[in-house]
Amino acid sequence: APHEWEAELARLGGMAPHEWEEEAWRDELASTLWAVRSTCLEMRRIIRSISSSSGVAIEPPAQTLLLDATMAQRGVLMAVVPGAGGADALIALILPSAARGLADTRQRVGAVWRGWASDTRPPVCELPVRESKAQAARHNGLQLEGPQAEAMLRRGGPPPPRPEH
Repeated sequence: APHEWEAELARLGGMAPHEWEEEAWRDELASTLWAVRSTCLEMRRIIRSISSSSGVAIEPPAQTLLLDATMAQRGVLMAVVPGAGGADALIALILPSAARGLADTRQRVGAVWRGWASDTRPPVCELPVRESKAQAARHNGLQLEGPQAEAMLRRGGPPPPRPEH
């Protein structure tokens, strides 16, 4: 049943990633999540090897640190550098958690990203998206979440501060 599957996904999404491996021998969904995550980690290792051999930083060391910190969070299935690198973007696929769904996972990842900036590391700005269910609405498969995210994309910068009430 769909509801049971969603509940199981949320249960696993609330776990630390290494716990999926421990669950994998008795839980098909945990086994699948662990396989996807392991494949992502292997893919990143291969990309770093290609980067090193070619002299082109597809996943630069600074981004490796951010990706690893992101993937260490409960509910993060994978985090990768999209495209050909450039040290200007990453993608994180997250899972809901049992307590508050995607909000908990996004809050954990957001806390890592908001605290990332330092004298040697640039700030990280979240651009939340979700799958677009509209077939004929001319979406490219992604839909921005909320007017602030849309405004941020149009401006090319972080959203303005929210007014205090």
